[in-house]
Amino acid sequence: MITVYTGKDKSSRSAVSWFLWRNIEIKVCTKGKMTDETIRSICEEFPFKIDTMFSRRSSFFEEVAPFFEQYTFEEKVELLIKERCLLRTPIIHTKNKLLIGFNEEQIRKFIPREQRKARYNQLYQEDVIEYLNKKKVFVRK
Repeated sequence: MITVYTGKDKSSRSAVSWFLWRNIEIKVCTKGKMTDETIRSICEEFPFKIDTMFSRRSSFFEEVAPFFEQYTFEEKVELLIKERCLLRTPIIHTKNKLLIGFNEEQIRKFIPREQRKARYNQLYQEDVIEYLNKKKVFVRK
């Protein structure tokens, strides 16, 4: 199950509408309803992504910014838990995939394999038909 933690920003709305447009089932939650345990588990599962979880445009981040690089991993996790306004949205999460923010190229990894294969086959058939049509045009000349 794909879980999308949203905020009130355009990126969150774009991510949700992207999934709805492709008929991909998601669970939508607000970032305020994220439990401490959820934040901690996401950070521990994807420790290399913790710096991208911080919203650098947040007014609170400006206070933290001078010391941010000096914080340890645990301190960063505790900061995200205490100050939810620092969480960047949307946070799109499954068992083994994480995407923070809306990126049209990277969000495609959440398309189920069956849909990807079906789309690839459709595009392949269209390419073959187009090739054959071009070949007929060359024969006529």
